[in-house]
Amino acid sequence: MLFELLAALDQCASTLALLLVWETILLIYAGRNRIKIPVLHVAGTAVFLFFITAMLTVAGVPNLSTFQTGPEMYAVNFQLFESWADFQGLYIANIVMFVPMGFLLPLLWANCSRLWKTVLFCFVFSLVIELMQLFNYRATDIDDLLMNTIGGAVGYAVYKAVYLIGGRAVRVFRIGAEEAAPMWIRCETAILIFCILLLQFFAEPYMSVFSFSSI
Repeated sequence: MLFELLAALDQCASTLALLLVWETILLIYAGRNRIKIPVLHVAGTAVFLFFITAMLTVAGVPNLSTFQTGPEMYAVNFQLFESWADFQGLYIANIVMFVPMGFLLPLLWANCSRLWKTVLFCFVFSLVIELMQLFNYRATDIDDLLMNTIGGAVGYAVYKAVYLIGGRAVRVFRIGAEEAAPMWIRCETAILIFCILLLQFFAEPYMSVFSFSSI
């Protein structure tokens, strides 16, 4: 796990480049169209992107050089809690891993302010990870999907507690009048995650800034 976390640093350069390009375009457009982009939103988006990068690296999603196909690879477990007795810590880790995502989504984006939207987003993202793991000899498990989704719900509960305590103060993390912004701004979350997936798949084999993945 430690080496996987260190390997995530290999992807920081591409994620940083993505962040800089995106925020430059966003801020130029916002300035010309009088859309308020809070500094805290930019900072929060940076945290979110690096968190997603680390999560994908730890999850072991394939890249262009590790992508493999073949019937012997498609190991899928559809039985709930089959490994509970032996891997309770892993179940808890899968919940904890998605708590930050469940917290940051509604904090940074108004279109994720409802519980069902945040939970659905976490479910879909977890499903994408599980499906991608079919192509690099990683186990695809329905328990992981369930625990990740629960983690997203727990993260949303933490956000809601903060919202109840801080009230409207949490809105300083969101784009002003987001509902009236263009579609590409309202879909910022999905676009950025999609771009990170593309970068990890196509660029990861060539991103070895720290070479932790070879340790």
